[in-house]
Amino acid sequence: MSEAQERLQAVIADTQALLDTLGPLAVTMSVGAAWVELGAPWQQALRLADQAMYAAKQQGKNQLVVAEDPPPCAGVSALEGTSEEPA
Repeated sequence: MSEAQERLQAVIADTQALLDTLGPLAVTMSVGAAWVELGAPWQQALRLADQAMYAAKQQGKNQLVVAEDPPPCAGVSALEGTSEEPA
């Protein structure tokens, strides 16, 4: 699992923990994400993320599904704007 996926899973867990403190409130989160090449059409990213979200919903509560594996040269550091190469 990539660092980005681990961060998203942590957000899901943290959100559920916060909601649990508010009382009897039933809220779940299904997240669909997609890795896309820099400069790729946004419509492609949206379509892939949307498909992944529906797959997450089918898997059950509080799920994260990533549509595709990250491209070899675009790790989390690329998302954060650093020039480090992924390990």
